[in-house]
Amino acid sequence: HRFLNLSADYKYINDNREEDINLDLLIIEEGGMVDMDLYYQLFKRVSQDTKIVIIGDYNQNESIGFGQVFKALVDSNLIHKTELFKVYRQKNKSNIILNSNKIIQGKTTDDKVDPLIINNTDFVMKNCKSDKILDKVNKEVRQLLNKGHSIDDIVILSPYKKIMNGSYELNYEISKVIKEDRKYKFECMDKVIQNTNNYHKGIYNGQQGVVGSIEIELENLIKVDVIYNGEIVEYEGDEIKEIELSYSLTVHKMQGDECKIVIFVVDEKH
Repeated sequence: HRFLNLSADYKYINDNREEDINLDLLIIEEGGMVDMDLYYQLFKRVSQDTKIVIIGDYNQNESIGFGQVFKALVDSNLIHKTELFKVYRQKNKSNIILNSNKIIQGKTTDDKVDPLIINNTDFVMKNCKSDKILDKVNKEVRQLLNKGHSIDDIVILSPYKKIMNGSYELNYEISKVIKEDRKYKFECMDKVIQNTNNYHKGIYNGQQGVVGSIEIELENLIKVDVIYNGEIVEYEGDEIKEIELSYSLTVHKMQGDECKIVIFVVDEKH
């Protein structure tokens, strides 16, 4: 978006600019996360002489917007492609790798021949009803903290933000575990994430930090200082809306990141 100088609400606006980007080579990382509309905005403006390299994995997250453009390009056989098959992030016999391949093949825990591998050192599945998920996650986090784990070792993932058992609800629930006498949305030492690009402050969507201090006036939160890699960024007034708690994240926000312990919420309503 920044490269194309598109605003956050650019979608479906008729942009008349064409072939105004002249480069020898353009490399697009995480190509599977780019939707059809954004690829259109890019391709119509790139010079015909520009060589384009797209890197991605269509077996990971799809784009939030419509269209699996990257997968369609790979499947088309109209472009040169190189596929990488060796996994370096985990060992070959890791259950993470084995389960990933089984999911790609459409297998489930009920598969009679080759089911998903659960309840071992890598995965533990715990069933409960939808309206009990928040309590279950709360209990799991408390147990992990009591065993000596840091909250920085743990992330709770959900596919959605604002619906039942989404990341907003989960963040609120876990924030009360971290600070039981919580008065404000943000307290000192809270984990937070920037949810939009702020070019003026030099802080971007997806960056995570820790609340260093807060300022209260007439029982209202008016200022939050967040520490990002040792640098302090100040948020005042409406700017505070740019950050959210990050004890729980959506799967898309977590893409490409890693954590020691992942609690993944799977609600049938999702």
